[in-house]
Order: sequence, then structure tokens, then C-alpha cells
Amino acid sequence: MDEGHERALELLRAVVTPRGFLATTEPTANYRRVWTRAGVISGLAGWLSGDEILIEALGDTVRALASHQGAHGEIPSNLGLDDDGDVDSVSYGGTVGRVDCVPWFVIGACAYCQATGSSRLAEELEPRIERALELLRVWEFNRGDLVYVPLSGTWADEWPQHGYLLYVQLLRLWALGAWARVTGDDEAARACSGLAARLRINYWPEAEEVDSALVHSPRLYERRLEEEPAPRFFAGGFNPSGYETRFDAWSNALAVLLELANRERRQRIFDHGRELSAVGPTGLVPCFWPPIGEDDPEWRALRSTAVHGFKNEPGGYHNGGAWPVVNGWWGMALVVAEREKEARALLERIDAVNRGPEGAWDFPEYVNSLSGRPGGTRRMAWSAAGRVLLDRALAGERPRFREERPE
Repeated sequence: MDEGHERALELLRAVVTPRGFLATTEPTANYRRVWTRAGVISGLAGWLSGDEILIEALGDTVRALASHQGAHGEIPSNLGLDDDGDVDSVSYGGTVGRVDCVPWFVIGACAYCQATGSSRLAEELEPRIERALELLRVWEFNRGDLVYVPLSGTWADEWPQHGYLLYVQLLRLWALGAWARVTGDDEAARACSGLAARLRINYWPEAEEVDSALVHSPRLYERRLEEEPAPRFFAGGFNPSGYETRFDAWSNALAVLLELANRERRQRIFDHGRELSAVGPTGLVPCFWPPIGEDDPEWRALRSTAVHGFKNEPGGYHNGGAWPVVNGWWGMALVVAEREKEARALLERIDAVNRGPEGAWDFPEYVNSLSGRPGGTRRMAWSAAGRVLLDRALAGERPRFREERPE
């Protein structure tokens, strides 16, 4: 192992508890918890690295979350632990619940089954997983196959976006495919196929003839075609007022990994990402771009979403910050697109950010894309996990993202 890989695995092992992965080793009250998305991503890194301790921690994370599932299928955003390591608080989100935790939970359960070669956990949790998948159907609201996400309903809880966000649709697609693969559920596999077709059309409008039955909102679709006749990337989402126009790096990486982008689309996506990686000194791809400035109409909404102090200055946090975890997924997408040289160069830049100028291997939550300054909490597990996931992808190991059946 090279130093970056070894340090990343050390950090992941350091956050293991009997209830699963903590988000950090730092004594930060809000992050010294078992977080759903961070825990599952840490577990995915453990699976692909073949680390048995981390694989079992993934199982412990999923079981802990399952034991605190809400009555309608809700999955906690995070679990607080007391000094004895027992769960003493359960959070489903802040002002609103976190929609993305539901598919991450299903993905985590399926990943553990694949990592251990046993379907025992899937059988044990089948009623809870089915309830979670049904809740996603309920959250469509209009039975249109796309989940509606409220403001602050995802990992980017301080970013002013809502509606049919691509990130959540992609996680649902992955969850359905993973569940089909582990259990042989033909209904989930068919749902996976149908959803994939809708996502290809609705989040990349093109002038060519498409199946009109799959267009979610013809009015919004046509307006988007007029505004952007030659898209450079998948739209981050849309809502009744129109399409999201800012670039969403994690969603576009997932779209490539989930085989929604043909060769031409991949070329446009990665060309755009390469341009954005040059905006600052780190060479990393910003999570969302362009940033919202003080003169932009969204500035007031951006300010109002701040929870623990305002961190969204231009280039920072969700407002264009460069996150090592997001860049790990971006790098995996580069590998899938057979752009290994670019992926290896990105891994070196992720290591430079995680290492820091003094070689302390702080694994920051994010860095400001414009200044290169680290921000947020140090020693974040998913910053380490993103690095491991990219390293393993370069070694030819990555999750299988899709499993579907024809209609």
C-alpha cells in the first residue's frame, strides 16, 4: 500500500464502533455520530479494500440504522451515542428529513451481502428494506417515478435546491438494482430499467425525438431545450419553476457509474469537469458550480439555510467547495470511462489535499476551490473513504451499480 491508502484505512478503522462508523475522530458533537451516508460510503471502501473489520462495521452500521427505522420507512440521518457506545439520540434530519438516507441504507445492506457472500442480512432486514423502498414511492407524490426532495433534504443541506434532484434519483436507481441483484427481485429489476430510461431523458433534454410518455413535464422540458440546446452535463434537478442550471459533480459522476451517459455525454461531462478543476489551486472538481455570489437572487436562500454558522462563502462548503469524497466518486467515473491517466492524476491531487502542506494527513471535510484553504471538520471518514474508493477502482475493483430486467 502507498502512504495515502494506508493512512486512509487507518482513519476508517479509528472511527469503528460497535454501532458502526462515526463520521470523524474529532470531538465534534455533531459528527461524533453514526451517519447514514458517511457510514455506508466508509463501508463501501472497506468492502473494496477487503478489510474485514471495516466490512463488519458496515454491517453494524446498517443494523443500527434498521433498528431505529421510522414507522413509515424513514431512515435516520444519524445516531448519537452515549459514553458507553449505546444509541441515546436519533435524528432524521434538521428542519426537514434527509431523503437520501433511505436509498443509502438499502445500498449499504446490499453491499454488506455482496462483501460477505451471504444474503443473511438481506433476509433479516427484508421487511425494513421493502418499507424503505415503498417510502420512496410515496415520496413521488404524483406517481411519476421520480422522488421529490424538499429544501435541505440531501447531503447538501445548506445548498438552496429542491425538487426532483438527480442525486436522489440515482441513489434510488442504484438501490433498486442492488436489491434486485442480491435477492433476485424481478419487480425491483424492472423498476430499475424503467427509472433508468426516465433519467436519461429528463435530466439531459435533447432535440431528438424521445418517448413523450417518459417526459415528466413537457413544459419544463421544452423550456430547457430552448435555454440549453446542447447540454454539457446532466441537470442537477428540476422543480415546478424550471431546471437546475448549476453543475452537480457528484450526480454527474453517479450518472456515469450507473451507465446513463453514452460516450459523447461522458466526453462533455469530463471536459466540463476538467475546466472547473482549473479554477483554483487544488485541481479538484467543485461540488456545485458556479458559486452563488452576494448579487445573485439565490444568496438570501443560501444564507437562510446555514445551520452551524455561515460557511458558504463563494468557493466554500456547498457553494463551490471541493470535497475529497466527491472527487473520489468523480475519479471512479473517470476510470469507468477509461480515462485512467486522469483518474491517477486526480488521486494524487486528492492525496495532496488530504495530506495537507505539513503532511499531517488531516483529511479535511472540504477545501475552498478558489483559495485552497481547508474548511469544515478534520479527519473526516468519508474523505478517507473517497480516496480508497478511487484507489480500488484503479485496481479494477468497484461496486456493480446496475442490475435490471427488460420490461
